[in-house]
Amino acid sequence: MNETTLEQELAELLNRHSVENDSNTPDYILAEYLTDCLDAYSKAVRARTKWFGPNPTFGPSFDPKATKTLPNHA
Repeated sequence: MNETTLEQELAELLNRHSVENDSNTPDYILAEYLTDCLDAYSKAVRARTKWFGPNPTFGPSFDPKATKTLPNHA
């Protein structure tokens, strides 16, 4: 079975909308960059979760009116 990857779909979408024209960068390179950004963000979220725990709370320095808890999007 030949499944299309997210990167391939992004490249096709970028090409269809001619997004690569502004930077003169091939759509497959932009697609790879975007998937790398998503991977880096996921890595940062995992590191943050490891540091703070799965449900960090933020004190008054972030919101002087109340303490908030981030939703768990696992």
